[in-house]
Amino acid sequence: MSKVKNQILELLQVNNIEFKHMQHPAAETSQEVAKLRGTDPNIGAKALLIKTKQDYYLCVLEAPKKLDSKKFRQATGIKKMRFINQEELLEKFQLLRGAVPPFGNLLDISQTFFDIGLLKHKKLAFNIGTKTESILIDTQDLVQLVKPEIIEFCESV
Repeated sequence: MSKVKNQILELLQVNNIEFKHMQHPAAETSQEVAKLRGTDPNIGAKALLIKTKQDYYLCVLEAPKKLDSKKFRQATGIKKMRFINQEELLEKFQLLRGAVPPFGNLLDISQTFFDIGLLKHKKLAFNIGTKTESILIDTQDLVQLVKPEIIEFCESV
């Protein structure tokens, strides 16, 4: 069982946050997971871990969108960065690609960034540290719990 999954569920319960806990088969893409959950792909909160020379950062964006590295670097002042690979993800965070939750505050990272586009959705759905379990939560509750820096860093569609 995922350590971070337990931390998320405990955090939600301690704070009396309403959420829907869903179990589903594992999937490789955000589109596939949304279909399995029965949720709109646009409300999927995709969490990407990036690494700089010294630090890790979590970037959370709408699942169908892509991170615009230039916009992200301009908004944060981070110059050199890369996405972490599966080996680093497993070794440092005990997580698989596709299972990373948007709770950067529960991971050993420097900062969490949410793309402003997430805020237009009333609810968000995301995996909670496993590829077979997700939750659906009010966006404002998630923002309140995670306390991310909210910036714009997605590619224009």
